[in-house]
Amino acid sequence: MLRVAFEVDDWNAETGVGWSVVIKGVAEEITSGIDPFAMALRGRLVVPLAPGSREYWIAIYPSEITGRRFRR
Repeated sequence: MLRVAFEVDDWNAETGVGWSVVIKGVAEEITSGIDPFAMALRGRLVVPLAPGSREYWIAIYPSEITGRRFRR
């Protein structure tokens, strides 16, 4: 397991509202995991924006989640 931070941001130009969420925790590869949690995660539909194949699944087990919403 590896300690990680993952951030997701978005901005709506029409409304002038943005948001940011940060998750901190530990990451673990679940590509070949046979436990119900790993299997359920791998069953989710994921549509990446960047082209290319995806060979590995990584789960983040969060210890802290923070976020904010802001306006221009």
